[in-house]
Amino acid sequence: MALPKLLMPSPLSQRLSLLVALSHLVLGGFILYSGLSAGSAEVAGQDALVPLKLYAGAGILFLGITFLLIELEQRWAAWLATLPALTSLALLLEATMARSFGVGHLLHTLAGGGANADARMPVLLSSALLAGSVAILTTLYARFSEKLRSPVIALIGSPFQAIGFAILLGAATQISLVYDWKTPVVTVVITGATLLVTSSGLGMLAWRDSHRANPAAPVWVPLPVVVVAVTFTLIIATSFRSREAEFYRSSAQNQINLVASTINADLERIINEFGRSARRWSESNEPIDANRVRELVSQMEDIPGRHTLVVLDASRKTLFGATSENNGKRVDVPINHDLDPARSEILDESGRTLEPGLTGTLLLGEPGPGFAVYAPLVRDGTATGYLSGDFSYRAFFSAIERRLKLSGTHHSTILVGNERVFDGDNGALGRADAVER
Repeated sequence: MALPKLLMPSPLSQRLSLLVALSHLVLGGFILYSGLSAGSAEVAGQDALVPLKLYAGAGILFLGITFLLIELEQRWAAWLATLPALTSLALLLEATMARSFGVGHLLHTLAGGGANADARMPVLLSSALLAGSVAILTTLYARFSEKLRSPVIALIGSPFQAIGFAILLGAATQISLVYDWKTPVVTVVITGATLLVTSSGLGMLAWRDSHRANPAAPVWVPLPVVVVAVTFTLIIATSFRSREAEFYRSSAQNQINLVASTINADLERIINEFGRSARRWSESNEPIDANRVRELVSQMEDIPGRHTLVVLDASRKTLFGATSENNGKRVDVPINHDLDPARSEILDESGRTLEPGLTGTLLLGEPGPGFAVYAPLVRDGTATGYLSGDFSYRAFFSAIERRLKLSGTHHSTILVGNERVFDGDNGALGRADAVER
């Protein structure tokens, strides 16, 4: 005796299909209820997730009802997917074309939001609900070959299944897998869950559609599996490549900050060293001679980039000059400090404030571009002379590059204002005419 159809045991695929449909109803009902509850509360309009919850919850609920009725042989129920299809299409166009069709603002109005609130929905969310709705509507098209319809429905849902899984995995592990795909961070869980359940529903719909024609396993099953695997692999590879690029950007920024702080510290050290030496000389009654200059040269041996050391009188004429290569022996330093505006400006300022100062970029001849420091020699509150030092950018920045061990991992280029004064590949811009203006 044959059992009535309702009493016959259902196949596993049918039970799984019913389970997926019920999961749509549960998830969609929960999201919709949370949105309605927040929208009716006193804080209505302040929760930016309320419109998203209303849209996602209603869309999942509609698709769940449709999946359930189709599984119960109510094929006409596929028409129910028309509403989420049209709504998702309008929201997708609003998000991508920056035009309003009133759908997003309607959701905000239902949620108690202001008229000027951002009415756009996440592109991924709208795309998934639109794709799911269109796939369901294809079951109504009689001329659409059943052999072709089932794999097409499965393929439509496959990429969204991989993306949804990646979104939820990223949210659970705090890894930004697809956060940058036009999906706000606050919506990742709702978006990921929607994509996952919708794509699962499409997969079961395709399986059941094929099972009605042939109880055997569909021959196209490996195809959506491959699509899911490839899509997920691409997402992971792209995300980790992005994270690697972000790591290198962060590392480079840290090195830039370290170089900048080191340069500032070295410049402060130069200013302080010249200032202390000038104060000691100002307080001493001993004459400035070769011995005192040699002593100062030895004290400053570890200061990078020093090219010349000059002692000036009150009229800014050179009393004594030495270079870093001659161990403090007296040499002629043919520099007219008043003819160079950068030098003259700092000399005027140091004579007025009685404090040491740095010049801007100077052309130092053979060493290439550099800068100078001037510290006043003060007697009775008046500048009676100056202690000056010229520093080559080449030696100064090369020493910093070696100290921080940058050459093995980074390419160093340093600009002062709009002038490129140091290039790590060339050691420095060593010629006098090498400064780019």
